[in-house]
Amino acid sequence: MPLSAYAPTNEQQLTIGKAKAKSVRDCMHRFSLDWKVSYLGAPPDPPYFAATRIGELNEKTARSYGYRPAPYPSPQDTQPHRVDNLPGAVQDVLMGKVSRFHGDPVPSGGCRQEAERSVVPGTSAVDLSPLWEKAYRAVESDSRLHHAEKEWNACMTGKGHKEVSPETAQAFWLEHDQGSGKVSSAEIATAVSDARCRKETGYTRLRAALERHYENQLISENRRQLAAIKLFNALELKNATRILKTGGE
Repeated sequence: MPLSAYAPTNEQQLTIGKAKAKSVRDCMHRFSLDWKVSYLGAPPDPPYFAATRIGELNEKTARSYGYRPAPYPSPQDTQPHRVDNLPGAVQDVLMGKVSRFHGDPVPSGGCRQEAERSVVPGTSAVDLSPLWEKAYRAVESDSRLHHAEKEWNACMTGKGHKEVSPETAQAFWLEHDQGSGKVSSAEIATAVSDARCRKETGYTRLRAALERHYENQLISENRRQLAAIKLFNALELKNATRILKTGGE
């Protein structure tokens, strides 16, 4: 989708996360402390993220997992790391809970914030989330989508289901397991019919077209903000690449 061009790619996220972790390790080593983490930040988006956002549902996957995505192992070492189970001294220096450690000054905010400052440019960037949300709301309120949902509903009724819309159907079944994580045969049957109806009625194709339309509209209206975001991302990636090459020293 158009707005995705203004967000870091998964590969770039990995580079930035690795650089932040390296900066933390270098900082901790100055205090003779170990912090064995090789990635710092949110895990990159799994491949199904964008497809889910534009209403795509894969029939093949639905046959095995219902409305849930197929298992996707995050890249190695990108899972969140807990701080509260670290030794006290490591926490103190990592999070900046003390101003000095064994007589040496601890960076403001600890090694964690020093690493953040070493990678993140000293300028503020506009968050993409509000624009994505605005595009989503515009798609949701578009009468063409409402018409497509009615056709989808008729298709689902013809297959013996009573779901109101693709989104409410998916939300119902994801909550229906009550946290058990188990996929029932009823969910699989509904998801398979749903995938077929989205394709037969053109629901997914229309939703993707509407999303492109409204995102392009927002890009035209927010060129200055998006240019700032692109510059921010480029500087962050440049800093991260430098740190990985030189150690950030």
